[in-house]
Amino acid sequence: MSTSTRSNITADNLDSFVTKARPIVNANGTLRLELGNLSCDVDGELALNILTLVQAAASDRAVECAILPSELSTGEAADLLGVSRPTVVAMIEKQILPAIRVSTHRRLRTTDVLAYREHKRLERSAALDKMADVSAELGLYDD
Repeated sequence: MSTSTRSNITADNLDSFVTKARPIVNANGTLRLELGNLSCDVDGELALNILTLVQAAASDRAVECAILPSELSTGEAADLLGVSRPTVVAMIEKQILPAIRVSTHRRLRTTDVLAYREHKRLERSAALDKMADVSAELGLYDD
């Protein structure tokens, strides 16, 4: 039986592994975890989250994991989004975020809030990339 040690694992080869594994998990939907003679298959969003966690940890980035309820109050959603509670209420009223009413309270699905947060993160990243490209074209970067 061969064993591998942590010493031969580098951020580069873990990053490469995750980059190659992500499309396979997307197509197949399953990530197999093995430890000694124990193994289990993980699928769906959890498999992709594990790959993201491995990639982030390998690159020495800080990683935060949280167990969240399936539904959030407007205040909890505001905390996750980094905005005020009235802003979340306005987003619900403008149908930017879906919500349901439970008595007099609004509840948001956690998956909807996280999906919106990720969507906005990708939008910001694309806008920053575009600004960097325009700045480079204009020669605003020193060589």
